[in-house]
Amino acid sequence: MQPAQRTFAPATPSGQQPWLSVVIPTYGRAKTLASHIAAVHACLCNDFPGRRFEIIVVNDASPDQTPAVLAELGARIPAVRILNLEQNLGQQAATRAGLAQADGAVAVTLDDDGKDDPADIVRLVDLLSAGYDVVYGIPEHEADLAWHRRTGTVIKEALLGCLCHKPKGIRLTGFRALNRVTVDRIVADSRHHVYISATILEKPVRIGQVEVTAPVRNASGYSLAALARLLLRIALWYGPLYRLLARVTAPAATRPTAQVRPEIQS
Repeated sequence: MQPAQRTFAPATPSGQQPWLSVVIPTYGRAKTLASHIAAVHACLCNDFPGRRFEIIVVNDASPDQTPAVLAELGARIPAVRILNLEQNLGQQAATRAGLAQADGAVAVTLDDDGKDDPADIVRLVDLLSAGYDVVYGIPEHEADLAWHRRTGTVIKEALLGCLCHKPKGIRLTGFRALNRVTVDRIVADSRHHVYISATILEKPVRIGQVEVTAPVRNASGYSLAALARLLLRIALWYGPLYRLLARVTAPAATRPTAQVRPEIQS
């Protein structure tokens, strides 16, 4: 589902299309967002000198002062582009909305809470250049996750293995680098409830993995009920019923099995 209305900061000037787009969905992080975006910007300047990039921050209809914080950031940092959604769509749909505005040949998605170290972006992008379609940043360990998050992750990974043929050994996270073809395919997904990694797995893809800095955990925004809703939506929108309906409406459509070769770079 696309947002009915939105406001967006001016695009990069003509003839200066960015090579890299970093997409950050955000909700209710007004107090910490400015420092996080500044850290991302500093890392990109240091790691990609002379290369043009953009940072697309998608405000998922935050109830706090996020719009004001982003307006100040956009005025102070020219590389920051702002997408204010008029209604709350959820992290996955907000990320897709940001990717739809991305101009770069390479896109990176990461969370807004600082758990993903922006210093690791260059490592994901470097491995992507070896010919991968997507490269995931995999934390070294996540032992400090709440029990329901650990359980939910195990169930989600098993569900995606069953429905989307996710290979064993592949870990799916929101910290990832994507090539342009994969970005365009995500943006074209018209499901009401999208789950980006499931969409990626619907076509043959080459997946890489990079071990990244173990995140510093903030309080989890996912309750047990929210995790249950997420799992149900994946089952409904990527399961056999949806595929059956898709075949009925588009008989020529086929769904090839994903063929991936994981590569883990420490």
